[in-house]
Amino acid sequence: MPGYRKRFSCRVVTPAGQITSTDAVSVSLPGRDGAMGILGGHAPMVSMIGRGLVSIEPPEGHKLGFFVAGGFAHVADNVVTIIAEQCEQMDQIDSEALRREMDRAKSMPDDSASQRAARDEALARARTKFAVVQTWRRQDTGGH
Repeated sequence: MPGYRKRFSCRVVTPAGQITSTDAVSVSLPGRDGAMGILGGHAPMVSMIGRGLVSIEPPEGHKLGFFVAGGFAHVADNVVTIIAEQCEQMDQIDSEALRREMDRAKSMPDDSASQRAARDEALARARTKFAVVQTWRRQDTGGH
């Protein structure tokens, strides 16, 4: 809905504590079954979230971006609460640390089924994070 800018509250929390709490006019997040967009006045819901970008558009200013991996989104009474198992603010993700994370995932043992599953999950998380970071940085710099 072009021009629809009804304010609502958005919180992002992890097991370690609150990451952010801000007013927003839109939130997009990676649902387990696909991307979701939330505007003010959204119907109540609870949904699992997957790996990917949470983008929060405040009423004024720049969008906030977070890489999340797993958790839930809860929407009720004009409040969106994202409870993420893992969450990193996009502008705090270091490229070298991300490369090391990819290398660690690639070098994990895969001798047993459980080790292969853990390795595959770590690789999928690192690859998704890499793709999300690249897309975010291109958007943030206007594609330059």
